[in-house]
Amino acid sequence: MKKLFLFLSFTFCWALSAQTVTTVPAIITDDYTGIITITYDPAGGAMATATNCYAHIGVTIGGTKWQCAPTWRSGLAKHKLVKDGTKWVLTIDNMYNYFTSCPGKYQELSMVFNDGPGGTREGKTASGGDFFITIAPAGELSVKFAPTSSSGAIASGSTVNFSADATSSSNLVIKKNGITVQTATNATTISHSEVLSTTGDYVYTVEATSGTKTASDTRSVAIISSSQNVPRPSGLVDGITYNATDNTKAHLCLYSKDRSNVLPDNVFVVGDFNNWAISNAYQLKRDGDTGYWWIELTGLQSGVEYAFQYAVKIGTKLVKISDPYSEKVLHPDDQWEPKQQYPNLKTYPTQGDGYVSVLQTNKAKFNWSAQTLNFVKPNKDNLVIYELWVHDFSALRSFNAIIDRLSYLQNLGVNAIQIMPVTEFEGNISWGYNPTHYFSVDKSYGTENDLKKLIDECHKRGIAVILDMVFNHTTGAAPQAKMYWGTNSIATNNPWFNQIAPHGSSVNQDYDHNFTQTRSMFKRALKYWIDEYKVDGYRMDISHGFCGSDCGNRTEIMFDYFNNGVKAGNPNAYFILEHWEETLENVKITSTLE
Repeated sequence: MKKLFLFLSFTFCWALSAQTVTTVPAIITDDYTGIITITYDPAGGAMATATNCYAHIGVTIGGTKWQCAPTWRSGLAKHKLVKDGTKWVLTIDNMYNYFTSCPGKYQELSMVFNDGPGGTREGKTASGGDFFITIAPAGELSVKFAPTSSSGAIASGSTVNFSADATSSSNLVIKKNGITVQTATNATTISHSEVLSTTGDYVYTVEATSGTKTASDTRSVAIISSSQNVPRPSGLVDGITYNATDNTKAHLCLYSKDRSNVLPDNVFVVGDFNNWAISNAYQLKRDGDTGYWWIELTGLQSGVEYAFQYAVKIGTKLVKISDPYSEKVLHPDDQWEPKQQYPNLKTYPTQGDGYVSVLQTNKAKFNWSAQTLNFVKPNKDNLVIYELWVHDFSALRSFNAIIDRLSYLQNLGVNAIQIMPVTEFEGNISWGYNPTHYFSVDKSYGTENDLKKLIDECHKRGIAVILDMVFNHTTGAAPQAKMYWGTNSIATNNPWFNQIAPHGSSVNQDYDHNFTQTRSMFKRALKYWIDEYKVDGYRMDISHGFCGSDCGNRTEIMFDYFNNGVKAGNPNAYFILEHWEETLENVKITSTLE
């Protein structure tokens, strides 16, 4: 869902019932023009006690979600639900008439709920995401489990309940881990219940057969074991470590420990490789009390992109986050990215919650020119720097469009371009000073290789490339902020951030630069962009904000980033500081960090 306000992290309870949306008919086909009844169960959430309930609702056409949705909190009468006991009900007479000016076959209904104009309540999925109701192709056999069917992690001794519907009379079978547990002959519905007590992963499948036609759907539940205490293998780094000799394997490593040194109960990885199911098989191992969690993924297809997230269980909360070290991330807002900038972008997974990470083994390497590999940077005392924002430098708003105008910059006498922040930021249009991931290129301007090509073409013309980097702060959508989130801001136990910025430029979530993990991430990022993208230096935004809980050792932090980050990548790289406040420190820093 496209929205224009600051991101808030949502968590869901481990054992509580989830908010659900059910429909009559249970399976909607794309040729159906009859009445659709949508029932929303807030399950004790914010909308359970709301006075009014409106559906913010749209459709998916041609793979593009949220078509023909109203403005947020529009309060239109046709979107208003009627209270029915503890639930809310919306009736649609004909979906093709209900959504005006939306021609084409519908593939999904997408919706979230709110309490109308001027309200503050929202109704979303258990993980804070949008509801999606699949619309089945007409004439095909379809079967699916009801949204109220059991899924996810459960306690030992719990009763699991499953019900499923088919589009036509079929022979229906429910299987548990491949073994039949329920059958129904010449039926359109089937149900099954049982008690599970043994720790393990359980995959329930419903299969429908009608003549030569078959269809199936799956649900996964798990009784989770305690995390295993196993030291990290040698050579593992934060994020993704690809296997140098086996393209079917990769390690993942996440740091998760709060300010009081309390560890999560469990950490899982969910993604395309395991049908986004929480399971023991994909539970990360715990490296003692270090705060590091890790897992080895096997059976990956070489060169294939896989989307994934970590599911971090802390008490009764399960928070789904991306990997902070991701070199590529996906977001629901990607559907509004200009397709010409990033053709064939991987589709955002419906099971995701906010940013999701992408891993890809055996990724093709960029072929750098000799001019880049042997580039001699212009003397720092003779730089003519042109600062540009990719979005407004050209009508095409892309890295490739900048390449087309490099001759113009050359004719101006420019020998260095300073590109405003291009690391992943919230939304699709931004100056970039609202970052979320420091190793990913924002897709609104093009692909990773498009940026590399721009840098390569600059070097061919003797033009250096300086990146604007924002290390002072991040937004609430960043995984480090989302992992430990309070009511309206970061939680007090979040080790990555200062509760109150100790400097005069407080923006979003203020990083604690004395936290070891913060410092390590930023030094690695500074080296990464030089190694991977061959950039020639940095302009550091709000450098006077690189502080711990106070700014007493700010100079030491600055030198650490310069010596062990920038110079580790290239000893001759530029390092430009936006250092507005403390005059005495300014003199000391600029005399050395040139």
